Amino acid sequence: MSITLPFLERLISYKSVSKEPIVPLASYLAEHAESLGFDVSLYESQPGKVNVVAHLGPRDEGGLALCGHMDVVPVKNQTWSRDPFVLYKDGDLAYGRGTCDMKGFIAAVYSALQRINPSQMKKGLSLVWTHDEEIGCVGAQKLCETLQKNEVSLPQSMLIGEPTSSNICRMHGGHSTLEISFRGEPAHSSKPHLGRSAISAAVQAIRKIEEIQLLFAHQPCPHPEMQECCSLIHVAQIRGGEAINIVPEHCSILVGIRPMPGAEFSSIMEQIDHALHSISMQTKVHIEKTLLQHAPALLTPDHTLLAASLKTLHPTAQSIGVPFATDGGCFQEIGCLPIVFGPGSINQAHKADEFISIKELLSYEELLYKLIYKWCL
Repeated sequence: MSITLPFLERLISYKSVSKEPIVPLASYLAEHAESLGFDVSLYESQPGKVNVVAHLGPRDEGGLALCGHMDVVPVKNQTWSRDPFVLYKDGDLAYGRGTCDMKGFIAAVYSALQRINPSQMKKGLSLVWTHDEEIGCVGAQKLCETLQKNEVSLPQSMLIGEPTSSNICRMHGGHSTLEISFRGEPAHSSKPHLGRSAISAAVQAIRKIEEIQLLFAHQPCPHPEMQECCSLIHVAQIRGGEAINIVPEHCSILVGIRPMPGAEFSSIMEQIDHALHSISMQTKVHIEKTLLQHAPALLTPDHTLLAASLKTLHPTAQSIGVPFATDGGCFQEIGCLPIVFGPGSINQAHKADEFISIKELLSYEELLYKLIYKWCL
Protein backbone atom coordinates (compact mmCIF):
# COMPACT_ATOMS: atom_id res chain seq x y z
CA MET A 1 0.00 0.00 0.00
CA SER A 2 1.34 3.43 -0.96
CA ILE A 3 2.37 5.72 1.90
CA THR A 4 3.19 8.61 -0.44
CA LEU A 5 0.39 10.92 0.67
CA PRO A 6 0.69 10.31 4.44
CA PHE A 7 4.46 10.72 4.15
CA LEU A 8 4.04 13.89 2.09
CA GLU A 9 1.67 15.25 4.72
CA ARG A 10 4.38 14.78 7.34
CA LEU A 11 7.06 16.39 5.15
CA ILE A 12 4.87 19.42 4.41
CA SER A 13 4.44 20.01 8.14
CA TYR A 14 8.16 20.78 8.45
CA LYS A 15 8.58 24.51 7.78
CA SER A 16 11.90 23.97 6.05
CA VAL A 17 12.11 27.40 4.41
CA SER A 18 15.55 28.21 3.00
CA LYS A 19 17.94 29.96 5.42
CA GLU A 20 16.07 28.42 8.37
CA PRO A 21 17.47 25.38 10.29
CA ILE A 22 16.90 22.15 8.38
CA VAL A 23 17.98 19.71 11.10
CA PRO A 24 14.48 18.55 12.20
CA LEU A 25 13.51 17.47 8.69
CA ALA A 26 16.96 16.07 7.91
CA SER A 27 16.88 14.00 11.10
CA TYR A 28 13.44 12.64 10.25
CA LEU A 29 14.56 11.59 6.76
CA ALA A 30 17.76 10.10 8.14
CA GLU A 31 15.94 8.09 10.80
CA HIS A 32 13.42 6.79 8.28
CA ALA A 33 16.23 5.74 5.93
CA GLU A 34 17.93 3.89 8.80
CA SER A 35 14.69 2.05 9.54
CA LEU A 36 14.77 0.81 5.93
CA GLY A 37 18.29 -0.57 6.33
CA PHE A 38 20.34 2.34 4.94
CA ASP A 39 23.69 3.42 6.33
CA VAL A 40 23.25 7.15 6.92
CA SER A 41 25.75 10.00 7.17
CA LEU A 42 24.92 13.58 8.11
CA TYR A 43 27.26 16.23 6.74
CA GLU A 44 27.00 19.52 8.61
CA SER A 45 27.75 22.63 6.55
CA GLN A 46 27.16 25.08 9.40
CA PRO A 47 25.06 25.13 12.56
CA GLY A 48 21.50 24.17 11.67
CA LYS A 49 22.42 23.06 8.15
CA VAL A 50 23.08 19.44 7.20
CA ASN A 51 23.05 17.29 4.08
CA VAL A 52 21.92 13.67 4.30
CA VAL A 53 23.59 10.82 2.39
CA ALA A 54 22.21 7.31 2.87
CA HIS A 55 23.37 4.10 1.20
CA LEU A 56 21.89 0.64 0.83
CA GLY A 57 23.45 -2.42 -0.77
CA PRO A 58 26.85 -3.02 -2.41
CA ARG A 59 29.24 -0.12 -2.87
CA ASP A 60 30.57 -1.32 -6.19
CA GLU A 61 30.33 0.78 -9.34
CA GLY A 62 27.03 0.82 -11.21
CA GLY A 63 24.73 1.92 -8.40
CA LEU A 64 21.97 4.51 -8.51
CA ALA A 65 21.55 7.77 -6.59
CA LEU A 66 18.24 9.55 -5.94
CA CYS A 67 18.67 13.22 -5.09
CA GLY A 68 16.42 16.02 -3.88
CA HIS A 69 16.50 19.16 -1.76
CA MET A 70 14.80 19.48 1.60
CA ASP A 71 14.25 23.25 1.65
CA VAL A 72 11.32 25.18 0.24
CA VAL A 73 10.84 28.81 -0.77
CA PRO A 74 9.20 31.28 1.64
CA VAL A 75 5.45 31.85 1.85
CA LYS A 76 5.76 35.37 3.28
CA ASN A 77 3.68 37.96 1.43
CA GLN A 78 1.96 35.25 -0.63
CA THR A 79 -1.82 34.91 -0.45
CA TRP A 80 -2.61 31.27 0.31
CA SER A 81 -6.15 29.92 0.54
CA ARG A 82 -5.14 27.73 3.49
CA ASP A 83 -2.21 27.02 5.79
CA PRO A 84 0.68 26.26 3.37
CA PHE A 85 2.26 23.84 5.84
CA VAL A 86 -0.80 21.63 6.18
CA LEU A 87 -1.46 19.23 3.28
CA TYR A 88 -4.89 19.81 1.76
CA LYS A 89 -6.50 17.51 -0.80
CA ASP A 90 -9.17 18.62 -3.23
CA GLY A 91 -10.12 16.05 -5.83
CA ASP A 92 -6.95 14.98 -7.65
CA LEU A 93 -4.86 17.84 -6.31
CA ALA A 94 -2.73 17.99 -3.17
CA TYR A 95 -1.90 21.52 -1.97
CA GLY A 96 0.91 22.73 0.27
CA ARG A 97 4.35 24.33 0.18
CA GLY A 98 6.70 21.78 -1.32
CA THR A 99 4.10 19.40 -2.77
CA CYS A 100 5.57 20.04 -6.21
CA ASP A 101 9.03 21.37 -5.41
CA MET A 102 10.05 18.87 -4.21
CA LYS A 103 8.75 17.02 -1.19
CA GLY A 104 6.34 15.08 -3.41
CA PHE A 105 9.36 13.39 -4.97
CA ILE A 106 10.92 12.59 -1.59
CA ALA A 107 7.64 11.08 -0.37
CA ALA A 108 7.41 8.93 -3.51
CA VAL A 109 10.98 7.69 -2.93
CA TYR A 110 10.29 6.53 0.63
CA SER A 111 7.00 4.96 -0.36
CA ALA A 112 8.65 3.00 -3.19
CA LEU A 113 11.39 1.84 -0.82
CA GLN A 114 8.81 0.19 1.46
CA ARG A 115 8.49 -2.50 -1.22
CA ILE A 116 12.22 -3.20 -1.54
CA ASN A 117 13.92 -6.11 0.25
CA PRO A 118 17.36 -4.85 1.38
CA SER A 119 18.80 -8.38 1.44
CA GLN A 120 18.20 -8.76 -2.31
CA MET A 121 20.19 -5.73 -3.43
CA LYS A 122 22.57 -6.50 -6.31
CA LYS A 123 23.54 -2.87 -6.91
CA GLY A 124 23.83 -0.01 -4.46
CA LEU A 125 21.23 2.70 -3.93
CA SER A 126 22.09 6.10 -2.46
CA LEU A 127 19.77 8.82 -1.20
CA VAL A 128 21.10 12.38 -1.29
CA TRP A 129 19.06 15.09 0.45
CA THR A 130 20.51 18.61 0.30
CA HIS A 131 19.81 21.88 2.07
CA ASP A 132 19.37 25.40 0.65
CA GLU A 133 19.02 24.48 -3.00
CA GLU A 134 16.49 27.27 -3.40
CA ILE A 135 19.05 29.97 -2.62
CA GLY A 136 21.66 28.77 -5.05
CA CYS A 137 22.39 25.05 -4.54
CA VAL A 138 24.39 26.00 -1.45
CA GLY A 139 24.03 22.64 0.28
CA ALA A 140 25.06 20.67 -2.80
CA GLN A 141 28.16 22.81 -3.23
CA LYS A 142 29.18 22.23 0.40
CA LEU A 143 28.42 18.52 0.14
CA CYS A 144 30.48 18.07 -3.02
CA GLU A 145 33.45 19.82 -1.38
CA THR A 146 33.17 17.59 1.70
CA LEU A 147 32.78 14.35 -0.25
CA GLN A 148 35.82 15.12 -2.39
CA LYS A 149 37.87 16.07 0.66
CA ASN A 150 36.94 12.81 2.40
CA GLU A 151 37.29 10.79 -0.82
CA VAL A 152 33.69 9.62 -0.66
CA SER A 153 32.07 8.89 -4.02
CA LEU A 154 28.46 8.83 -5.15
CA PRO A 155 26.99 6.62 -7.88
CA GLN A 156 27.61 8.05 -11.32
CA SER A 157 23.97 7.56 -12.33
CA MET A 158 21.94 10.14 -10.41
CA LEU A 159 18.24 10.93 -10.68
CA ILE A 160 17.23 14.38 -9.43
CA GLY A 161 13.49 14.57 -8.82
CA GLU A 162 12.84 18.25 -9.56
CA PRO A 163 9.46 18.80 -11.25
CA THR A 164 9.71 18.12 -14.99
CA SER A 165 6.18 16.74 -15.51
CA SER A 166 7.89 13.34 -15.64
CA ASN A 167 9.93 14.30 -18.69
CA ILE A 168 13.62 13.45 -19.07
CA CYS A 169 15.97 16.40 -18.71
CA ARG A 170 19.72 16.12 -19.24
CA MET A 171 20.52 19.82 -19.41
CA HIS A 172 19.61 23.04 -17.65
CA GLY A 173 20.86 26.54 -16.97
CA GLY A 174 23.16 27.58 -14.16
CA HIS A 175 22.56 30.22 -11.53
CA SER A 176 25.14 32.51 -9.94
CA THR A 177 24.99 35.60 -7.76
CA LEU A 178 27.62 38.32 -8.13
CA GLU A 179 27.96 41.28 -5.76
CA ILE A 180 29.66 44.36 -7.21
CA SER A 181 30.72 47.03 -4.70
CA PHE A 182 31.61 50.63 -5.59
CA ARG A 183 33.56 52.97 -3.32
CA GLY A 184 33.81 56.59 -4.36
CA GLU A 185 34.72 59.80 -2.52
CA PRO A 186 32.13 61.63 -0.39
CA ALA A 187 31.65 65.38 -0.68
CA HIS A 188 29.06 68.05 0.03
CA SER A 189 26.37 67.75 -2.63
CA SER A 190 26.64 71.49 -3.37
CA LYS A 191 30.17 70.81 -4.67
CA PRO A 192 29.91 67.41 -6.42
CA HIS A 193 33.17 68.01 -8.32
CA LEU A 194 35.01 67.45 -5.03
CA GLY A 195 33.70 63.89 -4.77
CA ARG A 196 33.28 60.73 -6.83
CA SER A 197 29.80 59.22 -6.88
CA ALA A 198 29.64 55.48 -6.26
CA ILE A 199 26.03 55.48 -7.50
CA SER A 200 26.97 57.10 -10.82
CA ALA A 201 29.59 54.39 -11.36
CA ALA A 202 27.00 51.74 -10.47
CA VAL A 203 24.58 53.21 -13.02
CA GLN A 204 27.23 52.87 -15.70
CA ALA A 205 27.82 49.27 -14.66
CA ILE A 206 24.09 48.53 -14.87
CA ARG A 207 24.02 49.90 -18.42
CA LYS A 208 26.98 47.68 -19.37
CA ILE A 209 25.24 44.63 -17.87
CA GLU A 210 22.14 45.43 -19.91
CA GLU A 211 24.32 45.62 -23.02
CA ILE A 212 25.75 42.18 -22.23
CA GLN A 213 22.20 40.83 -21.92
CA LEU A 214 21.38 42.22 -25.38
CA LEU A 215 24.35 40.28 -26.74
CA PHE A 216 23.15 37.11 -25.03
CA ALA A 217 19.73 37.51 -26.64
CA HIS A 218 21.36 37.00 -30.03
CA GLN A 219 23.24 33.88 -28.89
CA PRO A 220 20.61 31.20 -28.15
CA CYS A 221 21.68 27.87 -26.69
CA PRO A 222 22.57 25.53 -29.59
CA HIS A 223 20.98 22.44 -28.02
CA PRO A 224 17.47 21.89 -29.45
CA GLU A 225 16.14 20.68 -26.08
CA MET A 226 16.64 24.19 -24.71
CA GLN A 227 14.28 25.66 -27.33
CA GLU A 228 16.64 28.55 -28.07
CA CYS A 229 16.85 29.78 -24.48
CA CYS A 230 19.68 32.27 -24.10
CA SER A 231 21.98 32.98 -21.18
CA LEU A 232 20.65 35.65 -18.85
CA ILE A 233 22.15 38.40 -16.71
CA HIS A 234 20.24 41.00 -14.73
CA VAL A 235 20.61 43.42 -11.83
CA ALA A 236 18.37 42.22 -9.02
CA GLN A 237 19.17 44.62 -6.16
CA ILE A 238 20.88 47.97 -5.61
CA ARG A 239 21.83 49.68 -2.35
CA GLY A 240 23.71 52.94 -1.88
CA GLY A 241 23.93 56.46 -0.59
CA GLU A 242 24.00 57.92 2.90
CA ALA A 243 22.05 61.17 2.76
CA ILE A 244 20.50 63.58 0.27
CA ASN A 245 23.25 66.15 0.76
CA ILE A 246 26.26 63.84 0.39
CA VAL A 247 27.89 62.64 -2.82
CA PRO A 248 27.48 58.88 -2.26
CA GLU A 249 30.63 57.08 -1.20
CA HIS A 250 29.22 53.54 -1.28
CA CYS A 251 26.94 51.54 -3.56
CA SER A 252 26.50 47.85 -4.30
CA ILE A 253 24.50 45.83 -6.77
CA LEU A 254 23.55 42.15 -6.87
CA VAL A 255 23.73 40.60 -10.31
CA GLY A 256 22.04 37.33 -11.24
CA ILE A 257 23.72 35.26 -13.96
CA ARG A 258 22.14 32.25 -15.67
CA PRO A 259 24.47 30.68 -18.25
CA MET A 260 22.84 28.10 -20.47
CA PRO A 261 24.46 24.70 -21.20
CA GLY A 262 27.59 25.13 -23.27
CA ALA A 263 28.10 28.79 -22.34
CA GLU A 264 31.41 29.45 -20.62
CA PHE A 265 30.87 31.09 -17.23
CA SER A 266 34.49 32.29 -17.28
CA SER A 267 33.81 34.13 -20.54
CA ILE A 268 30.83 35.92 -18.98
CA MET A 269 32.96 36.96 -16.02
CA GLU A 270 35.66 38.26 -18.38
CA GLN A 271 33.09 40.49 -20.10
CA ILE A 272 32.00 41.86 -16.73
CA ASP A 273 35.63 42.37 -15.63
CA HIS A 274 36.43 44.29 -18.79
CA ALA A 275 33.42 46.57 -18.35
CA LEU A 276 34.14 47.24 -14.66
CA HIS A 277 37.81 48.00 -15.32
CA SER A 278 36.82 50.55 -17.96
CA ILE A 279 34.32 52.21 -15.60
CA SER A 280 36.81 52.31 -12.73
CA MET A 281 39.46 53.95 -14.91
CA GLN A 282 37.00 56.54 -16.17
CA THR A 283 35.29 57.42 -12.87
CA LYS A 284 38.20 56.80 -10.45
CA VAL A 285 35.74 54.81 -8.31
CA HIS A 286 37.13 51.66 -6.68
CA ILE A 287 35.18 48.57 -7.78
CA GLU A 288 35.29 45.08 -6.26
CA LYS A 289 33.29 42.00 -7.17
CA THR A 290 32.49 38.94 -5.06
CA LEU A 291 30.95 35.72 -6.33
CA LEU A 292 28.48 34.93 -3.56
CA GLN A 293 27.08 31.74 -5.02
CA HIS A 294 27.69 29.61 -8.11
CA ALA A 295 25.58 26.70 -9.36
CA PRO A 296 26.89 25.46 -12.72
CA ALA A 297 24.77 24.64 -15.73
CA LEU A 298 24.12 20.95 -16.39
CA LEU A 299 24.98 19.16 -19.61
CA THR A 300 24.84 15.40 -19.21
CA PRO A 301 25.89 13.41 -22.29
CA ASP A 302 23.12 11.98 -24.45
CA HIS A 303 22.08 8.32 -24.22
CA THR A 304 23.15 7.58 -20.64
CA LEU A 305 22.02 4.32 -19.10
CA LEU A 306 19.70 6.13 -16.69
CA ALA A 307 18.00 8.14 -19.44
CA ALA A 308 17.55 4.97 -21.51
CA SER A 309 16.09 3.10 -18.52
CA LEU A 310 13.61 5.91 -17.83
CA LYS A 311 12.60 6.00 -21.47
CA THR A 312 11.94 2.26 -21.41
CA LEU A 313 9.80 2.57 -18.29
CA HIS A 314 8.04 5.73 -19.48
CA PRO A 315 7.94 5.67 -23.32
CA THR A 316 5.86 8.86 -23.61
CA ALA A 317 8.42 10.97 -21.72
CA GLN A 318 9.94 13.77 -23.77
CA SER A 319 13.61 14.76 -23.78
CA ILE A 320 13.70 18.36 -22.57
CA GLY A 321 16.00 21.09 -21.32
CA VAL A 322 15.01 23.68 -18.72
CA PRO A 323 16.28 27.21 -17.98
CA PHE A 324 16.20 26.83 -14.19
CA ALA A 325 19.07 25.39 -12.14
CA THR A 326 19.22 22.29 -9.94
CA ASP A 327 21.81 20.57 -7.77
CA GLY A 328 22.73 18.56 -10.87
CA GLY A 329 25.33 21.08 -12.04
CA CYS A 330 27.27 20.69 -8.79
CA PHE A 331 27.17 16.89 -8.78
CA GLN A 332 28.21 16.84 -12.43
CA GLU A 333 31.46 18.49 -11.39
CA ILE A 334 32.37 15.54 -9.12
CA GLY A 335 31.76 12.93 -11.81
CA CYS A 336 28.03 12.20 -11.63
CA LEU A 337 25.81 12.04 -14.72
CA PRO A 338 22.58 13.60 -13.41
CA ILE A 339 19.21 13.26 -15.10
CA VAL A 340 16.42 15.53 -13.85
CA PHE A 341 13.14 13.62 -13.83
CA GLY A 342 10.39 14.35 -11.37
CA PRO A 343 6.63 14.65 -10.86
CA GLY A 344 4.74 17.92 -11.04
CA SER A 345 5.15 21.04 -13.13
CA ILE A 346 7.63 23.81 -12.44
CA ASN A 347 4.78 26.18 -13.33
CA GLN A 348 3.21 25.37 -9.95
CA ALA A 349 6.38 25.89 -7.94
CA HIS A 350 7.22 28.95 -5.82
CA LYS A 351 3.68 30.36 -5.91
CA ALA A 352 0.75 30.48 -3.52
CA ASP A 353 -1.46 27.36 -3.41
CA GLU A 354 1.34 25.19 -4.82
CA PHE A 355 -0.05 21.79 -5.79
CA ILE A 356 0.66 18.46 -7.44
CA SER A 357 -1.63 15.93 -9.12
CA ILE A 358 -2.15 12.96 -6.82
CA LYS A 359 -2.64 10.66 -9.80
CA GLU A 360 0.64 11.80 -11.33
CA LEU A 361 2.47 11.45 -8.03
CA LEU A 362 1.25 7.88 -7.46
CA SER A 363 2.07 6.95 -11.05
CA TYR A 364 5.54 8.36 -10.54
CA GLU A 365 5.97 6.32 -7.37
CA GLU A 366 5.14 3.14 -9.28
CA LEU A 367 7.61 4.06 -12.01
CA LEU A 368 10.27 4.81 -9.40
CA TYR A 369 9.72 1.43 -7.75
CA LYS A 370 10.17 -0.31 -11.11
CA LEU A 371 13.37 1.68 -11.76
CA ILE A 372 14.85 0.77 -8.37
CA TYR A 373 13.83 -2.88 -8.76
CA LYS A 374 15.24 -3.14 -12.28
CA TRP A 375 18.45 -1.27 -11.45
CA CYS A 376 19.33 -2.57 -8.01
CA LEU A 377 17.65 -5.98 -7.63
